[in-house]
Amino acid sequence: MNLIYKSSLPKPADSYAVTIGVFDGLHLGHKYLLKKLKSEADKRGKPSLVITFDFPPEKVISPGRHIGYLTDYKQKASLINSLGIENLWVLETKKDLLSLKGSEFLSYINSRFPICLMFVGSDFRFGAKAKDDIQKLKKLSQAYQFDLRVIQKKKFKGVLVSSSFLRKLIREGRLAEAKKFLGRDYAVKGKVKRGKGLGRRLGFPTANLDTFGYLLPRQGVYSAWTKVRGKIFLSAVNIGKKEFESHLINFSRNILNETIEVFLLERIRDELNFKSQAKLAEHIQKDIQTITAKYSIPAK
Repeated sequence: MNLIYKSSLPKPADSYAVTIGVFDGLHLGHKYLLKKLKSEADKRGKPSLVITFDFPPEKVISPGRHIGYLTDYKQKASLINSLGIENLWVLETKKDLLSLKGSEFLSYINSRFPICLMFVGSDFRFGAKAKDDIQKLKKLSQAYQFDLRVIQKKKFKGVLVSSSFLRKLIREGRLAEAKKFLGRDYAVKGKVKRGKGLGRRLGFPTANLDTFGYLLPRQGVYSAWTKVRGKIFLSAVNIGKKEFESHLINFSRNILNETIEVFLLERIRDELNFKSQAKLAEHIQKDIQTITAKYSIPAK
């Protein structure tokens, strides 16, 4: 797949089959649309192009309302690539781009990658403050002479899947349910930072993460797989008010300042207060026994 991000644009083909969206989470609904795009592009002998953003626009427009994202652009790129899409253009989420009117934004896209066909979801909105809708896009498609396909939302297991629906499940710690609609375990990437060292003193060292703005489930202890240097380790994860820490079972290397990926599986229990460090250590050992009894290595 050709990834275009913070670099000069390649010389365009004659025209492209295009879709545009945030695609946060790249859930089953998104995949359904992208597969339709790819199928129709192949029928027409046209290259497929997905246009997305490096950060959700809401993070720039209304930072107070943004509660966290579900995938970063690298995760999205990997998932989009797996669907056979030829081109991915990741736009830098900047105020000047987001302030363009719908017609200006479409002109910006079309002048760089001429559009012959566009697929969008039925709730698609675009332009400054998301003022423009499908009706406006239909008029613009006629002006620019490209075919427009509006895809109605598809139900999966009787549910209309959306990124907001998935955020609700994840925030509540309902990870097994979220997995059904993501098509994979929910993953959080983060950079390992120096912690207080309590886990190491108790005999259970943890990787304390700066989670970069991902949406996190509610406080508690979770089972997880943690990916480090390309290898997967079974883990016990504690999510606190200000902490996200993963104890990698049977792992003892120093990974300070490395970026790792944590695949959250299920919520084991609430976060508890203990009267002594000995009681805390005892409970952590029980958590590990609960996790290792259910999951075996390797996972992936």
